[in-house]
Amino acid sequence: MNNIDVSNVTEFVDVFANKDKFNGDVSKWNVSNGYDFEDMFYSCKKFTGDLSKWDVSNAVYFDTFFTFCYRFNSDLSN
Repeated sequence: MNNIDVSNVTEFVDVFANKDKFNGDVSKWNVSNGYDFEDMFYSCKKFTGDLSKWDVSNAVYFDTFFTFCYRFNSDLSN
């Protein structure tokens, strides 16, 4: 998954929503142009990916981004 160029994407709405078994590696995605991340990982019950290097400084919407992501416990402090 890290080979996908998403550097020009601005809306990541529902990208992985309701993908119960999704646990792909998106750690190297360049999401710096993204502003809408609503429901991106909604109900990804097994997702534990590393998003610590994502630059979401242009993001405005994160509604229900991790809702029902029971296993997600990664560091998002940066």
